[in-house]
Amino acid sequence: MMIERWGEPGAEVWHRAEGAYGPSVRADLEKARKVFQNDSNFLDACFDRLDVSRDAQALIRRRLVGTGTQGERA
Repeated sequence: MMIERWGEPGAEVWHRAEGAYGPSVRADLEKARKVFQNDSNFLDACFDRLDVSRDAQALIRRRLVGTGTQGERA
């Protein structure tokens, strides 16, 4: 949802995240995206547990379908 509103994180954001959490931040984000892309049952369970609105679910699903490696749109 944040990316939809503000765009892809810029270099400064990645620098700060990597400084706080280590160099694996981008790879970890990509792993999480792949899990959601490849396991719709898990994604649905997350949406249910987090009470995500239908509109937000649709937006997130579109974003996941259009996402390539390292967060770039396919």
